[in-house]
Amino acid sequence: MGRRSERHDRRSGGRRYRSALTDSRMQKPRRRLNWKNVAILVCGAVLAVSLMKLIHYGISSAQRRDTSQELQALHNAGQATDSAIIQLPTQAPATPAPQAAATPEPATAQPAVRQTAYGKIMPATPSPGGTPKPVYQQIGTNKQFLAEMRALYWKNKDTIGWINIPGVVDLPVVYRDNVYYLTHDFNGKTNNGGTLFLDVLHPFKESTQHLVIHGHNMKDGSMFAHLTHYQSPSYARDHGLINWSSMYRKEVYEIYAVDVISTDYQSPRYIAYLGTSSFKTEDQFNAFMAQVKQNAVYWKGIEVKPTDALITLSTCLEDDRILVMGKRVSP
Repeated sequence: MGRRSERHDRRSGGRRYRSALTDSRMQKPRRRLNWKNVAILVCGAVLAVSLMKLIHYGISSAQRRDTSQELQALHNAGQATDSAIIQLPTQAPATPAPQAAATPEPATAQPAVRQTAYGKIMPATPSPGGTPKPVYQQIGTNKQFLAEMRALYWKNKDTIGWINIPGVVDLPVVYRDNVYYLTHDFNGKTNNGGTLFLDVLHPFKESTQHLVIHGHNMKDGSMFAHLTHYQSPSYARDHGLINWSSMYRKEVYEIYAVDVISTDYQSPRYIAYLGTSSFKTEDQFNAFMAQVKQNAVYWKGIEVKPTDALITLSTCLEDDRILVMGKRVSP
């Protein structure tokens, strides 16, 4: 019994020693979190992410600049040869003598195709009632593009025109949908600057009275960034003409209004400028113009008629939209 008790005491004593050792370890104070080091790590991570974003933005900006210069070179090269390739005829072609028909029959007169400096132009199509419908966008019948647009078209079949306002914008315009060119450049490469594009609800066809062109407001001044300067009346007056070249002819639009509108349809500053490619009635046109005038930050005061062809350039202004609106004055 004495030995067994001694062994028991030894075991109990060992357990008590290990328990006391464990308790003493558990009772040691934990190391406190060094918030200074955490703050340094967080700041370093934020700085690294910001630096990566800055580098990415710089690369995207350089890509936009290079693409713009490439496209402007193609466009300018075409302009240099345009007059040599497509010219107005110096004199009317000889008209052959009419041949007598064996059994003449009455026929409906067909409007003649007009030959211009920009190729053959499709005539107006008469309505069933005999009154010709307005022809707003002139479409060539034989795909005889302007020389300055040919190389651009073969580079990108979505090309539908070129817009130029000296000191503001000088870029091509494409047409596909309202999504793809928000994030892709003219060459199809991913770029947050996108490409200027014609709204899908305002296609380039004869019956379209109102063209609407979208573009990003980029911080590096590219795309439609300079449209924001049109909030100044003096800037609007100094940059008051929009040069528009479709695939077939050159046109000039005079800016009649600049609006800053809300995207909230319940706001009194909202204008339904999208979806009305043409105005069905004069009352509809007048109601639209009344809204434009009411919300205008610049109104030139020139007459805009229900039969005028119109163009609107649209870009973001924080949560709003700025619209630069013009009517065709030439040809």
